[in-house]
Order: sequence, then C-alpha cells, then structure tokens
Amino acid sequence: MRPPIRLKPLRGRQLQRLQKMYDRADSPRLQRRVQMILLAHDGRDTAEIARVTRQSAATVRRWKRHGRGAHPK
Repeated sequence: MRPPIRLKPLRGRQLQRLQKMYDRADSPRLQRRVQMILLAHDGRDTAEIARVTRQSAATVRRWKRHGRGAHPK
C-alpha cells in the first residue's frame, strides 16, 4: 500500500483562488482537477476522491502531488 500524500493546508487567498477557479472553470476537466485538490485539502482519502470524481486512484494521486505545491495565480 502506498503512503498517503499529505498536502499543506490551504489558507486565505490560496483557498479562495482555488474555489473561484472551480466555480469559474470553463471546462469540466479543469473543474474536476481543482475539485480533486480541494477534496484532498478537505481531508478526503484517495479512494473517496476517486469515487466522487469518477477518476482512477492513479489520477487522483497525480493531482494530489501536483496540488502539494500548486498555487493558482
């Protein structure tokens, strides 16, 4: 079993920017990616995020790794 990918907590502006990005996403693909990061920061595990977003666990892990250092501009 793989160790869980831990994300730094989102605070203030970072969280607001991701939420706006989710709300204003032009494509379902972008919205789903942002949703995966937001759910991970909400403490959901990979399997649950995969079920909610209908993505594979590998895809969720990839976006969780991306979300570790991602700061939307």
